[in-house]
Amino acid sequence: MNQCRRLLLAIWLVGTAETQAADKSRLAVLPEDSAVESRSAADLLMLELGKQSGVELVDRGEIERVLKEQKISAAGLADSNQRIQLGKLLRADGLVFLATDQKRARLLTRVVETRYGYLAGHFTHELKANTLAQVAKDAAGRVAQVTPKLRLNPSDRMLVSLWRFQNTTGMGEPGKLEAEFPLRLLDRLSQEPRILVLERRQLGSVKEEAVLTSDTNMTLKASGIVVDGELAATVGAPLGKDNTPITLTVRMRNTELKESARISKQGRLQDLDVLCAEAALATTAPRLLPWMRSATATSPGPLTTRLPSARST
Repeated sequence: MNQCRRLLLAIWLVGTAETQAADKSRLAVLPEDSAVESRSAADLLMLELGKQSGVELVDRGEIERVLKEQKISAAGLADSNQRIQLGKLLRADGLVFLATDQKRARLLTRVVETRYGYLAGHFTHELKANTLAQVAKDAAGRVAQVTPKLRLNPSDRMLVSLWRFQNTTGMGEPGKLEAEFPLRLLDRLSQEPRILVLERRQLGSVKEEAVLTSDTNMTLKASGIVVDGELAATVGAPLGKDNTPITLTVRMRNTELKESARISKQGRLQDLDVLCAEAALATTAPRLLPWMRSATATSPGPLTTRLPSARST
């Protein structure tokens, strides 16, 4: 009798352990560049994620072994197919990439799900205002929050594609809008529990992007929402420098309903950071989310917001 009880207890313990393991998201943390900050942050992030009850980590040694055997470099992981392959080999639900921006002033953390290579989370941290330990602790909490998205059923997810963002004013820091707004937008979209992002790097070359604008293209229609936009000098406004009136326009196209919504933010060139932040926030406004889910048959129409005069002067 005692032997039978011990056998039943052993079976129960094994089953419980397997259930607990199944409830955890298995993550692999990888520095995406050679910056000291990225590598140090990756080590600290693994320590912090180890404290999260819903996370299981892939051992660093196993990651390095697989990368070496498969001859996969950090640059190669920009390819979604490589991400999917690495995820399968590591039996990981998600890959967590860390990299610094071009000025090494910020740390960018990206969480990529490994079934399709879509982006589930993106977080930006200022390095000057925080220690790496503080950044790692905050990033661990945010990573843990987006792990449920790694196992979303296709029918439950909203897939968003980020296309190109252009500065047509000929003013301001070259490339700032093109680099800054997608980061702001990714940070915001990460907070939505059903949104996954198809990054521009996954859309191919500029020539291929031009083809993707066709109504008959199926690749782009794989994502329900396509987002692009531009920065332009406000029509009729006198051209100057920092005080030049500008309009930041974000276009969101619902490829299923074949409808679009427009978000317009107006201010001055010196307000570009504020414009980017507020436009990114507006993309997930309560009135837009139902439309993004294709729950209504009517486009929400243009959303135009002018910054308060205190910010526009």
